[in-house]
Amino acid sequence: MNITAIFVELLIIGLGVLCWLFLFVAYILGLKLDSSFFQINPLFIAPLTAISYILGIVADRLIRDLFIQLVENPARTKVHKEYAEKIDRIKNLSAAINKPLAPMELEKFVRANSQDLGQKIDYNRNRLRICRSWIVHFLLITITFCAWNNKVNVFDSSQQTWIAITGIILFAVTFYTAIKLSVDHQRDIIESSEIILVNKKENIKDS
Repeated sequence: MNITAIFVELLIIGLGVLCWLFLFVAYILGLKLDSSFFQINPLFIAPLTAISYILGIVADRLIRDLFIQLVENPARTKVHKEYAEKIDRIKNLSAAINKPLAPMELEKFVRANSQDLGQKIDYNRNRLRICRSWIVHFLLITITFCAWNNKVNVFDSSQQTWIAITGIILFAVTFYTAIKLSVDHQRDIIESSEIILVNKKENIKDS
């Protein structure tokens, strides 16, 4: 993954933190926000971008461990059971070429042996990072918005309810999407490893 892609990814993650952090500060201070509040001076854009990037780094690291336990590990277990035959074939192919590859080594193996397939793996991982972060962001934005509005009463109860329902729906859809992306990511790793090893074996035979 190139530097620009990483920067944009962390910026998107950090923007989510800024949203709920802003609502939390507004709740603490009891701010009633109007349209003039959002007219940002261009001089503030660079500092806000830097802050968003830093918050993205922090949020991604803090969310990662929780996500691995709740989503990624179950997805890996599911796919390894589903692709048990493919994993056995990968072990046999890799043993015939060099040494047996353990399932946990496959992602590094793909990146090291195919630029195209490695970029696909990185792209999948990029989407997964953004999605897993916004699971937390949508939840916290919904909670902080409701707390803020209950304090300052900018929106009536009906409007607040619909906004909260929208936030919960976005949270649920993002969580479901992250699960699907995790499963797809694990499948891609195994399928890509098999493709590389088959090609390597054929090249050895030809030589």
